[in-house]
Amino acid sequence: MKKRMKKKKKKKKKKKKKKKKKKKKKKKKKKKKKKKKKKSFVSANEDEALEF
Repeated sequence: MKKRMKKKKKKKKKKKKKKKKKKKKKKKKKKKKKKKKKKSFVSANEDEALEF
């Protein structure tokens, strides 16, 4: 049971960090999409590569 609790705590921390990254990503994508469609597509791929 102790091991399960530790795993749950670690997962919660990871989820919080991912949510913050997703919010920043969405804002960046919206700004770049307004400029040029082609550029936004390339930048989106770069963002995905960085996240992975």
